[in-house]
Amino acid sequence: MATRHGVVLAALLLASLAWPGCDKERSPPAPAPTSVGSAAPEVPAPLMGGEAPAPITGASIYDLDLALRNQDGDEVGLDAYRGHPVLIAMFYAGCPAACPRLIDDVLAVEKALSPELRTRLRVLLVSFDAARDTPVALRKVMSDRNLDQARWMLSAVPDDGARELAAVLGVKYRHLDDGEFFHTSVITALDGVGRPLARVEGLGQPPDVLVAALR
Repeated sequence: MATRHGVVLAALLLASLAWPGCDKERSPPAPAPTSVGSAAPEVPAPLMGGEAPAPITGASIYDLDLALRNQDGDEVGLDAYRGHPVLIAMFYAGCPAACPRLIDDVLAVEKALSPELRTRLRVLLVSFDAARDTPVALRKVMSDRNLDQARWMLSAVPDDGARELAAVLGVKYRHLDDGEFFHTSVITALDGVGRPLARVEGLGQPPDVLVAALR
């Protein structure tokens, strides 16, 4: 974790672990899409009580020193797509309902972009189920969904790193006893240096907010 964000991320981690998100039968409630300009998403108050931590404003998520393992088995940094506009989201490969719909939502954003911007765009999906989301499992998702390997990267990060990233992105998840996850679905648009431009939470949201930010 980047030192200058340590206290904030610790508070955010408590919030992320306290929230039961969606399961394999239900999607989380879908609030209205929120554009946050060039600032990071607004941080929700921890459900366990206490004051809400101040949002991280104007910071790049690339300040997080995380090592991801991608579908090719390569270790890459969170800033693997530095220099490109990026859509980033968290998921897990074995998710039976919400994560496939999340991928559909990202594809809908891509479809709404001009061909030139679509060519520049990169998509980074990070799994919080590193124990099962091996490169083989991630490649299967790439193949099954016919995702563009030149512009999409599927990856996994160990538990500590997943919690850090989820706290920054405003993703809430919980590991269940049966191996599945409750989780919220959040897509965040980043600029070329990793600063959040806009985010939407909930499945099936119109792509307008993210498209406008990427333009």
